Amino acid sequence: MKNPVFFGIALSLMAVTGIVHGQNTKTVMHSVGLLEVYLITEGERQGSPPRFVNANPRLIETYIPNGTVNSATNMFVVKTADGIVIIDTGYGAGILEGLQTLQIDPENVAAVILTHTHIDHVRGLLKNGVAAFPNAVIYLSAREADFWKRTGGERYTTAYKTVRTFDPVEIGLPGTAIINGITPFASYGHTPGHTVYMIESHNEKLLVIGDLVNVAEIQFPRPDIATIYDTDGNAAASSRRRVFEFAAQNGIAVSGMHLISPAIGLLTQNGAGFSFTELKQ
Repeated sequence: MKNPVFFGIALSLMAVTGIVHGQNTKTVMHSVGLLEVYLITEGERQGSPPRFVNANPRLIETYIPNGTVNSATNMFVVKTADGIVIIDTGYGAGILEGLQTLQIDPENVAAVILTHTHIDHVRGLLKNGVAAFPNAVIYLSAREADFWKRTGGERYTTAYKTVRTFDPVEIGLPGTAIINGITPFASYGHTPGHTVYMIESHNEKLLVIGDLVNVAEIQFPRPDIATIYDTDGNAAASSRRRVFEFAAQNGIAVSGMHLISPAIGLLTQNGAGFSFTELKQ
């Protein structure tokens, strides 16, 4: 493991407090009030975008002129009053290396919260066919749990003793925290039960938007554009706009599972679209 490199860059709502490079991962440390939040990236890449379902080639070329996009696979670790919480697990190797970098024993993880159940978010639940976090409680929305059952993904959760489901409200309504400092909000469309999570402490907030954005180059300025990864493209676009508007109007920092590290910033509404201003190291 390389030696940690620390940076002291602050934003009005929160701060990047350090960056640690592992052999195959990068961990960006944030503070949200009194909570320590770690964004673990297990892979950044550049390549062709996925197929869009409601965009003509000329529109795509406007936002992706060279035909390539940047993407990453991210997950979060949050130190809460209820213990260590993971949001999504990526493909597996990255979350375990990230925890090792943070000197966290997987057996000490209290909960794993899922934005949704696509393979690049849940494969890390298992290691060699057994629970990677044997003492953790799994949380996901009731709609997503039903979707998982119908698509044969239950093997990832049957390895765990406790799986808890919930019915999140739409963002902007009073939500109920499932863990101290973490509240879910419905953002259905990418999958039937896709969920975003508000991390909050001492009036500071970070909204983890999961896969509301798969292609940052086009889906921030054109939130109406869906991809073939979306179960319901129209619903995904509606959720994206609703969440973006709420975050922009309230000055809430956002971060997602496929944004390039440090992958956190503020949204500004520009007519029908949005711009994403990233917090730099």
